[in-house]
Amino acid sequence: MSKKKLIVLVGLIAVSFGISFALTSMLSKPATPPASAEGAGKGPAPEGVLPGGIQIGAIEAMRPKEQQLQELVQEMRLKSSEYRTKLRQLKDHEKRLEIAQGLLTQEAENLENLRLKLVAQLPLLKEAKAELVQTRIRIGRAESGNLERLAKTYEKMDPAAGSEILAKMVSHEQEDDAVKILFFMSERSSAKLLAEITDKDLAARLCEMMKKIEKEG
Repeated sequence: MSKKKLIVLVGLIAVSFGISFALTSMLSKPATPPASAEGAGKGPAPEGVLPGGIQIGAIEAMRPKEQQLQELVQEMRLKSSEYRTKLRQLKDHEKRLEIAQGLLTQEAENLENLRLKLVAQLPLLKEAKAELVQTRIRIGRAESGNLERLAKTYEKMDPAAGSEILAKMVSHEQEDDAVKILFFMSERSSAKLLAEITDKDLAARLCEMMKKIEKEG
């Protein structure tokens, strides 16, 4: 039931009670004889008829029955209870929506902060990538055959002698060539040769440089 209909119903009930109360008051008063000569000539009104010809039975029929009033009151209470329940559910729903909206807003802020951090790191990543590319040691196809044969020669040498030659190559700014030779040697042979290098920092640097070799083809 809508709010407008509920107001109209309450108004009708109030008017009905008012009419009932007025009629009851009128009927409970003792009848007084008419004072005018005209009224005296006509005599008392018939039983069950009010002055003016209004039938008491018709008025009684207009009164809402007690059962109907009880049903209307019960229906009003039921509708009022349903309204309060729906209102409470609506408030709970709005509260859940507010909480969800707050969580979504916070998550959006976190994602935006993460995006800004990633954007700030991009130049550093590009710089590190460029530096890595520059430090790569590339071996071409034509060079691979010569290096493989040279590596086999070093494998046949005494490890101490081979390490001394590689150390001299590094001192003469041929560090990349020394690393390429070690790259093509077997792991066992290169490990023995590196172990014989007296400069352990140099041996460690050569091992690290071997990881940066990029073989073409």
